[in-house]
Amino acid sequence: MPSVRPARPADAQAIARVYIETWRAAYAGLLPDQVLLDLSLERQAISWSRAIDAAGPGRSVLVAEDETAGVVGVSSCGRPYRGAPLTFEGEVFTLYVDPDHQERGLGRDLLDGLFGALRE
Repeated sequence: MPSVRPARPADAQAIARVYIETWRAAYAGLLPDQVLLDLSLERQAISWSRAIDAAGPGRSVLVAEDETAGVVGVSSCGRPYRGAPLTFEGEVFTLYVDPDHQERGLGRDLLDGLFGALRE
């Protein structure tokens, strides 16, 4: 059973893989093929490494980790809300679950973790 935990710097590469695989599965036929083919593991790993480094009060990056498969999901959130002036105090930025691990409740588990982080 996968568990949810805060992301660590060593997770950046695995998070980047989940992000890219999820985008390619979800957006095939919706975005130009070249956009999906051009997704870079290296660039995404750098981006996620920065997000993990910025985590702390008001910002969280969580992963769902399977004992055998490793990182199979990622989510992030923060305060304050980044959009137009609304009454929201926080925002879910991302929620991705590896296509091979979807439909198992991992998205709900990640959201529960994010909501807990936002409440703190």
